[in-house]
Amino acid sequence: MKKKSRRYVYIIAGVAALIALLLWVYPIAFIKTGILTKEKVDQYEKQYDLGAARKFDANDKSIKNVYMFYIGNEAVEVQDETVDSLIDVNVRKVAPFLYRWNIPEGNWGIFRVTLGNDKYYCLYITN
Repeated sequence: MKKKSRRYVYIIAGVAALIALLLWVYPIAFIKTGILTKEKVDQYEKQYDLGAARKFDANDKSIKNVYMFYIGNEAVEVQDETVDSLIDVNVRKVAPFLYRWNIPEGNWGIFRVTLGNDKYYCLYITN
């Protein structure tokens, strides 16, 4: 009987730890080969420092979509940032808390993600 109740305590503690971890790192944007670098900002600027960014293989032509795990009810808006313009990106909800958008042609790997009043830069760098 004690083993059974101990197992339930471990399961509940594990689920609580997983939920806490997801709330701490969310939103999580990722592509087929890994997680995108993300930085919360107060406002969007042309000059920003995201530190060390994750690098992905530039020859991998199978990377066509970005997915984002977001627990919340705010509207998800994404813009593709290029050298001289911003392009609004169509974001689709594919499952509860999971959103997807296509990587536009000629993308530099920089996205402005707005979740209500919160603003994030998400980017990937190809080598």
